[in-house]
Amino acid sequence: MTHWKQRLHQMHRVCRFNTAHFIVITCTLISLLSACKAKEITSITLSDWIMTLDEEAGIGSYTQKTPYFINVSEDDVCFDAVQAAVEWGVLDQSYAFDPDEVLTKEYCAYTLMNLAEKADGDVNIKDISDSNFKKQIAAAVSSGLMKLDHRSMFYPKQVLDQKEAMAYLEKAVTYINNREITDTHTEITWNQNTDVKDIVPVSYDASSCSIQIDDPSLQEGDLVHFQDEYEEQYFQIARIDGATAYLKEID
Repeated sequence: MTHWKQRLHQMHRVCRFNTAHFIVITCTLISLLSACKAKEITSITLSDWIMTLDEEAGIGSYTQKTPYFINVSEDDVCFDAVQAAVEWGVLDQSYAFDPDEVLTKEYCAYTLMNLAEKADGDVNIKDISDSNFKKQIAAAVSSGLMKLDHRSMFYPKQVLDQKEAMAYLEKAVTYINNREITDTHTEITWNQNTDVKDIVPVSYDASSCSIQIDDPSLQEGDLVHFQDEYEEQYFQIARIDGATAYLKEID
């Protein structure tokens, strides 16, 4: 009888061990499944990214009607945003743009650093040797916008969650809106075949935005450039009344 009691006691211990082992395995599986579920992200296409970026940054105008990318036609919903992004320097025609691709970390850094006009940074990043956007990634990390992990890895091909991408965009726009401008140099780039006439007006009246002229060759619509007492001036002649030419800002 004692022998059977001992056998029963041992069986109970084995059952308790197996039950505990089963519970541990079950909990582990649940934890793994929960972790996998937590990693699910809501991605954003490049089309939606560029449209959102342009809207948040106040970019909307562009001049060229011919598509900058042959796969983005005038019928595409993102056409206006892409055209504007190219002319504002956010997108570079040297790199392909597929509106249906999802936004990655490297493409986010590329567009935001182009927007902020920052393309330099002194930082060691181990996994971007194959990226087309090494300078922008380095600038994004150096500026504090993006971070590396403990191994100095950036993971450029990682697909970004929409919320994380929007947070980066908000930080970049805030930086642009609040940065201190110290460079007052102005560079004017004229459209091709633009004829700007250098003139020496008899006088210039800033209050009425007009000049006195003695050049009969000047006509309404002409673009003119002259030096006043303080700075160089660029205007378009709106109308001419006798010896007075009334000016307007150039588009």
